[in-house]
Amino acid sequence: MRLLPEFSYGVDLKRLPAADVLSIVGALVRVSESMESIPTNSAVWNSLRAQHPMTVRVNGWFVQYVVDHKRERLVAVNVSR
Repeated sequence: MRLLPEFSYGVDLKRLPAADVLSIVGALVRVSESMESIPTNSAVWNSLRAQHPMTVRVNGWFVQYVVDHKRERLVAVNVSR
């Protein structure tokens, strides 16, 4: 399943350089691509649906994201230094 990257309304993208926003989107796309290999009936999806944020570091930013399985999205819920 391909999960599309998205930013939560609570993330203020205006405070991030545009190049970093693009890098974050790219990182979320790569995370999504790696999740494509997980079978849809795998128990891994149950743990991902728990709404516990995961973190990826991009250009010094800590990006917390959750999997919105119903909407097929990786949602960045917090971006901080």
